[in-house]
Amino acid sequence: MPPADRAEAIEIGFRSPRFWTPLALGNDLNVTEAEHAKARIKTFRVAGMTDADMKAKRKANDAAQKREKRLQERLEAKPTASRPALRVDAILNVLPKDGWWNVGAIISQLERSKAIAFGTLDKETGSLRPAVHRAIKHGVKGGRLQTRMVPGSKMSEAMEIRRGPCA
Repeated sequence: MPPADRAEAIEIGFRSPRFWTPLALGNDLNVTEAEHAKARIKTFRVAGMTDADMKAKRKANDAAQKREKRLQERLEAKPTASRPALRVDAILNVLPKDGWWNVGAIISQLERSKAIAFGTLDKETGSLRPAVHRAIKHGVKGGRLQTRMVPGSKMSEAMEIRRGPCA
């Protein structure tokens, strides 16, 4: 439809008491898909588009938006920390700012604090102490914890830990 005819059709539409449906307005103005997209028209349809066509177009647009959202989530996803790394954070939360602490005291503090990183472990399963030792080893490797061996009461040596220079 030439611009002059379109302007005339718009004037006739404004003067008539007729209520326009999105389908009728798109058909009467003979708007093409390219014009519809370029003008970002949201109030009426492209000429000749039926309800089924609109449903299919909406479904395709929704699928494309979901795909784009999933892609963005994958691209912006932060890598999850390993369990020993999470457990080092829990140990650092209960560890005082200065001084050396033995492993038994740290374990009792973790039991009292009910740290989430150690939530699946308890004294009955016997896996809390090895998990703490694995976390300490991980913390020492990362420079967040320091260890030293001192003479112990029951054993020949006991391990003590404190915050490292990177903590």
